[in-house]
Amino acid sequence: MLAANLGVSTGKHLSELCKAEYPKFGKYCLWLLAEFGVICADIPEGKTIKLSFQPKKKKKK
Repeated sequence: MLAANLGVSTGKHLSELCKAEYPKFGKYCLWLLAEFGVICADIPEGKTIKLSFQPKKKKKK
C-alpha cells in the first residue's frame, strides 16, 4: 500500500526512487535481498511441481 501511495504522489515506482536515493552499496544490498526473496518463493513451487510429476506408487496387497 505504501509503494502505491508513493507512486501516485511522486510518479515514480519504488525501484526508481531507491536508485535515486540510496548509495551504490545500499542499492546492491536491496537487489540481493529482492533476489533472495524470489529464490525463496520459487523453491517450494519447484518442489510441488516435482512431486506432481512423480508417478504414484501402487500399493501391494
